[in-house]
Amino acid sequence: MNLPWGMTPRDLVVAAIDVAMVSFVLYRTLRFVRGTRAMQMAVGLAAVALGYVAARKLEMHTLSWLLEHFLDYSILLIIVVFQGDIRRGLTRLGRRFSGNARSFEERHAIEEVVRAVADLAARRTGAIVVLERDAEVTDFVQGGVTIDAPVSRDLLVSIFNPSPQNPLHDGAVIIRQLRVVQARAILPLSRASIEGRGTRHRAAVGLTEDTDAVVVVVSEERGTLCLAVGGRLSAELDVEALSRALGGALGRGAVAAGPLDVGPKGAS
Repeated sequence: MNLPWGMTPRDLVVAAIDVAMVSFVLYRTLRFVRGTRAMQMAVGLAAVALGYVAARKLEMHTLSWLLEHFLDYSILLIIVVFQGDIRRGLTRLGRRFSGNARSFEERHAIEEVVRAVADLAARRTGAIVVLERDAEVTDFVQGGVTIDAPVSRDLLVSIFNPSPQNPLHDGAVIIRQLRVVQARAILPLSRASIEGRGTRHRAAVGLTEDTDAVVVVVSEERGTLCLAVGGRLSAELDVEALSRALGGALGRGAVAAGPLDVGPKGAS
């Protein structure tokens, strides 16, 4: 068999593995930076790079020299600005090798969330629970009270208890790395109209339009459960369907098929 460029079968296999690994790294990087400041910075650096190419073509020596040196040091700028995000990314990578222990923690957290929202729905108590995936939602929410506690049904139910003595119940709860990190967070409202739904559902969809977070919404008026992801709102879910969808979202990085195949955005 004649291979191009004088390649041997071994060279072809190595090249295929090389391309596959680079593609995987790029894909995971894009998923990680989606919905973060890193994506905005990447767009800015791309604009600078295009400006540098244009300056070279037009022989604008001073501008091209300036942009060239800026790009030379951009890697240091990225490391300094996003050291926290890089540290979290490496931590997530290491946790993926913990296998069964991590899976047990995820299942336990999902069970606690589902138990809590089911209890809240039965009481017709409104709630919004945000579960982060690859990207943090910090840049897209306002206000909030910092909390650092394990995910538990009792904690979530107490946070959303609509008592005059409980200032935390109004807003969303943020869950990051299987811990409750924030309560009373204000989410951005969706840019699209969602017929027949209230402010909680618009806020849930609004956050998922810009991030890869998964948001559980408990309707105070209907006592029902919905899930928002990717700028779309699911139909009303029962407890089992919600548990399956969350398991798919947190365990495999994509929401399981079925409950969220709901058609156009905002379907109910």
